Amino acid sequence: MLTSCGDSKATGTGQFATVFATSNALVSVLDSDVATWTDATTGAKAAACGANSVATITQDDMVLNITSNAYSVPNTGSSNPSVPSDLSISNVTLTFTPADSNTPALPARFQTQFTSASPSVIHVGQNSISLEVVTDDMKSFLGSALACTGVLYTCRVGVSFDVVEQSTNKSGTISLPANGYLTVHMADFADK
Repeated sequence: MLTSCGDSKATGTGQFATVFATSNALVSVLDSDVATWTDATTGAKAAACGANSVATITQDDMVLNITSNAYSVPNTGSSNPSVPSDLSISNVTLTFTPADSNTPALPARFQTQFTSASPSVIHVGQNSISLEVVTDDMKSFLGSALACTGVLYTCRVGVSFDVVEQSTNKSGTISLPANGYLTVHMADFADK
């Protein structure tokens, strides 16, 4: 059975010269509130959509783990252990697709987004990587359809990391395993 060709093992594992790396989300569902409501006069929390309420928009970030594992000697074809290299994230691609018939396709500028990761260097072991998933710009756009309406949009978000091994310049891709996506619910949720 063929499970891999090229730079990636099955289920989103990136293969490099000295390490292989996998990713997983700490949570698989993100509830993205398109607006937090405050009183225009006092700045205190306010009821949604009130006469004196103002919507505040904040991006939503998500933490993913990337684990980099050094190849062991039997797997390298060499009798000498290699020195595992750090990896550099050169690009992160998020791909949004509707998850149900109630969710319209997003405009092209939001369907595929290129973002950065923090930190951008992956060391051997487990690394927590923070990504901006739902941008202020996307929330501003969706606000007219979702704020004060009770409407919920659900998207599947594919996440892939373009990565370069620092010591060898070997490039590869790491993506989410299993179902291969995050689920993002976007609505005007009740403020906490």
